[in-house]
Amino acid sequence: MFSNRLWIVKLALALGLFLLVCRLCAQELSAIHPDSDWVALPPPDAVGKTVFLFARRVRAHTPDGFIVDHSMGPYRIVSATRPESGERVSVRARILGPRLLQAEAWQSNEGHALKRPLNYVLSVLVVIVVLWMFRGLFRVPIREGLFRSRY
Repeated sequence: MFSNRLWIVKLALALGLFLLVCRLCAQELSAIHPDSDWVALPPPDAVGKTVFLFARRVRAHTPDGFIVDHSMGPYRIVSATRPESGERVSVRARILGPRLLQAEAWQSNEGHALKRPLNYVLSVLVVIVVLWMFRGLFRVPIREGLFRSRY
């Protein structure tokens, strides 16, 4: 199993098994927590299940909650407390009907517009610094060849 024979087959088999496990996990999770797009027209078995909305902008207030923007249209969220209009919130909620959710919990995402791009910039800078620190490992004299035999 650990020899170098048929290593490409072993690698392909390991990758295939990993993808199978990922697919099975995604199916199990989607049965428990359906995608937030389903709220627009939920199937009958999705009513009462929990969905998550991440960093959605609050459009307006209603007497019993608030309305958030979504790619499938506005969603009305029933909640005892309401965030400010224009604020970004993440919500864990139960599906009550088409475009209607009952908030179990919500949190404000202050600075979302700034934090996300800074996260990408910081990640790129870390990769550049790590590659610079290990730059000696990547230097190969061309005349010796890029690939050398172990024998």
